[in-house]
Order: sequence, then C-alpha cells, then structure tokens
Amino acid sequence: MARATERALARIFGALAATLFLALSAWANPCALPEGGLPFTSGMGGTGIDSGTGMGGTGLGGDGMGGTGISSGTGMGGTGLRAQGGMGGTGIDSGTGLGGTGLRAEDGIGGSGMGGTGRRADGSGIGGTGVVGIITGFGSICVNGLEIHYDAGTPVTMDGRSASAGQLAIGRLVSVDAVGGGASLRARHIELNSAVVGPVDWSAPGGHAFMVLGQTVHPASGVRAPQAGEFVRVDGFRSPDGSLLATHVGRLPAARTVSVTGVVEASSGRTVRIGGLTAVGVDHVATGTPVRLTGRLAAGGVLETQRTEL
Repeated sequence: MARATERALARIFGALAATLFLALSAWANPCALPEGGLPFTSGMGGTGIDSGTGMGGTGLGGDGMGGTGISSGTGMGGTGLRAQGGMGGTGIDSGTGLGGTGLRAEDGIGGSGMGGTGRRADGSGIGGTGVVGIITGFGSICVNGLEIHYDAGTPVTMDGRSASAGQLAIGRLVSVDAVGGGASLRARHIELNSAVVGPVDWSAPGGHAFMVLGQTVHPASGVRAPQAGEFVRVDGFRSPDGSLLATHVGRLPAARTVSVTGVVEASSGRTVRIGGLTAVGVDHVATGTPVRLTGRLAAGGVLETQRTEL
C-alpha cells in the first residue's frame, strides 16, 4: 500500500514538474511560434538553406527571397555573404546587406527559419539587432518568434514616411532595428513595409485572389480578400511567379497617391514594368532591380512615378 502511494505521488509530482516546465518555457518566450504557426511554409531570413519556393532558402533561383543570398540577383535575407543585390544577413558585402541573422552560415544558423538576429554587423549593414519579418503577436511585438519591446517614443516609419505605433498590426511586414538580446530586445526604430498600395481592380469569386496596380495577390490563410473598388494597403511576400502572398490587407480611404514594391521585370528608357503595372518617369533603374515606386495613376492604369526608392 505504501509503495502504491509513493508511486502515485511520484506520478503527480512528475506531472506537476512537466506542467511547471511548460509554463516557465511559455513565460520565458511569450512570442514562441507553434509548429505551422505561420501562413506559409518557406523560411525568410536566416540561412533558409532549403525552401523549395524561392522564399527563404539559398535564394539561388533568380528572384528567391531569403536564404544565404549567395548569388541571387534579387534574393532577400539570409547571411548575405555575396548577395549581389540581396537584402539581409550580416551585410558582409557591405553595399547591400540588411538584417538576417548577421551570422555566417557556418555559425550553425540553418533550416528554413524566418529572420534571424543580425547580431554580427561588423561595421557594415545595419547595426544592433536587425529583425525582418511578420508581426505575429502583441504585448510588445512578436516578430519571427522574438519579443521586441517598444513604447510611444519609438520612431515608426511606413514606406519611408513618418508613422505611428498605432499602425502596427498582426500580419504587417516590419524591419526592426533593436538593441539588447534574449528577452530584453528593445526597438530603436520600426519600419513598416507595404508591398502595394492602391485600388483593387478585380477580386475573384470566393476571394482566393485579387489585383491591385496590376499585381496578382493571393491572401494567406485567415486574410480576407477585399472587393473591387476598395483602396487597400497590402503587406506580404513575392512568390517566384511574381504574385504576392498577402499576410495583411488594410482598407484605407481612397487616395490619389499609390505605390508598389517589387523587382523591375523590364526597363526601357524611363519606363519600367513590375508585374502587370507599367510605370513612367523612372530614371536609371535596370531590369532586376528591387524598387519602391510612388506616384499617381494615369489613364489606362499607368503609374506616373513621383518618387523612386531603390
């Protein structure tokens, strides 16, 4: 009888210990992502060595996003050891690096995880801790499983213009310059990055796709597609076929100013094409260059560019 009681108590204490361990783990990182907790399967940032779809992975395939960016032409993220236009990583090739883990691939960052910490800037790229990814939670903000603290005084910009912390939302793509480490990351600056801002030209029955400024957009799981005629701001990632995977769609009052972020697919003089959009008034931008174009729509859906950001 005594032994049975001891065994029962041992099982109870074991269960309590396991519960306490799980509770402490969750408390230690309230932003930890569950398996399959993001609406896409490909890693962005990190080394992302194997993605399969061009988002994350090595970025070897033309317009892949993320990965090492070893020779991508337009790859974003990863270590950025020799990105040739890739964004991310340590910025070791100092002309182009932004964010990523900031660690060399041989430092053990692998798989297809999103983002990274950017802790090795070595005087090039962005210093501190650069985190690029999707907001998945609040309290502070959760980005790529990291908890990043901010307050009312933290500078926030959106597409290069002054913004406010009230415009942060789950699903929005951000670039965060932070200091500290572990549970004490604190944002020095938060940049919101839109993929496209403008009127919805067309929306498919059932909401599986819509078009804005000639860009085909597929809403991620849980993102509601807008109706034709609505004016929206879309955050998300480019797929290898040039379409957008939307992680956030915000409805806005109609405005004359629109913008698109993407890779120039064709260029002739001062005219370029991004997806199904033709833009005029763009100077010195070659095919394959990632840009953000801002301006006004003219007759026939042509963008009259007023500002070009590489």
